[in-house]
Amino acid sequence: MTVQPFMLMYSHYLKTNWRNLMKNKVFSFINLFGLIIGITVCLLIFLFVINEFSVDRFHKDQSRIYRVMRGFENEGKPASVSYTSGMYAPSMMIDFKGDVDKAVRVSVNDDLVTAGNRSFHEKKVYDVDSDFFELFSFPLLRGDAASVLKDPASVVLTETIAKKYFGSIDQAMGKVIELDKKLQLKVTGIAKDLPANSHMDFELVVPLDNYKDWGVMTSWVNNGVYTYVRLAKNTRQQDIESRMPQFVETHFGSELRKYGFHWRIFLTPLKDVYFETDVFDSTRHGDKTVVYIFLSIAVLILLIACINFMNLSTIRAVDRSKEVGLRKVLGALRSNLVRQFIGESLLLTTIACTVSILLVSLSLPLLNKLLGYTLHVSWNTPAIYVFLLGVIVIVGIAAGSY
Repeated sequence: MTVQPFMLMYSHYLKTNWRNLMKNKVFSFINLFGLIIGITVCLLIFLFVINEFSVDRFHKDQSRIYRVMRGFENEGKPASVSYTSGMYAPSMMIDFKGDVDKAVRVSVNDDLVTAGNRSFHEKKVYDVDSDFFELFSFPLLRGDAASVLKDPASVVLTETIAKKYFGSIDQAMGKVIELDKKLQLKVTGIAKDLPANSHMDFELVVPLDNYKDWGVMTSWVNNGVYTYVRLAKNTRQQDIESRMPQFVETHFGSELRKYGFHWRIFLTPLKDVYFETDVFDSTRHGDKTVVYIFLSIAVLILLIACINFMNLSTIRAVDRSKEVGLRKVLGALRSNLVRQFIGESLLLTTIACTVSILLVSLSLPLLNKLLGYTLHVSWNTPAIYVFLLGVIVIVGIAAGSY
């Protein structure tokens, strides 16, 4: 069959299917409405699930970044904590030279921030090492990742905080803020507001060099900072963890025995930090069980909507039996009838999916309000279209197969 007759044939099927739908407007609306609602709700849940499983996956080197953890026993049960001493990072850079190519410390604090005659108590202040923005791929709207925190008297604000204090990001650059009425900091960079799929949540980033005399920075058993490391390309997690007992013994083994502590040092991949359980820290965490429950609900809703759609379509088989008989008398082949009825179902499900995408776009602000954070939906995500294509094909063929 040449291309032109082939296109004409399917153009004819499309026109016929559309006319049949328009002849039964009430039935088509009822059938479409249930499927649209089911697909819309399912798609909203699907977007939430995609967001949960994409946490921290946007960092350029996320597969090589790990968080250093301490394992211990809590009432006879194994537990872990993400707080470490400030001495871990520089020591690991020396002891694991060639295997650990970057180590960054992060301390989460809240401070009184003053700009001019305005003061606010900010709860999302990160004190970090100067190469923080080189390790993590948080985009900077102003400033250079390699140098933005080199000067201890510098500070990086998020876009929202810059506008809050100075009106715009351009006006914020070069301005001076004061931390806790004693530390003067110059704005040297503006970071893009953090996406929802990050376990980190900061609004101001301050060089950790301002606090190098803290007890947590000078004692091995005084813990209060997070330590993130990036492994060399050919280094495995197991290679580092197997050498950790010797690292502990060399640096603070005697102190642990003195205080009766029993610590195990290990690494958690960055992509797994968000879903960590039974861990003591102040970072944002998700619950895989809740995610799977929502996923099950989405599947159930879609299944009910599809069954309802197929049942209503099957009911029409009685009404259309005369049409089938007449077409056969006029010489229609079974394959022609199959194409027509499946074509009608595919057209209906395609319309339903198209309308659902529109409803999802309109519903996202409400969903963001319910979640308490903004879902950053990328319509370039292949998984969304695989889901919609699956609905169109499976439901369309199943409903038209009667």
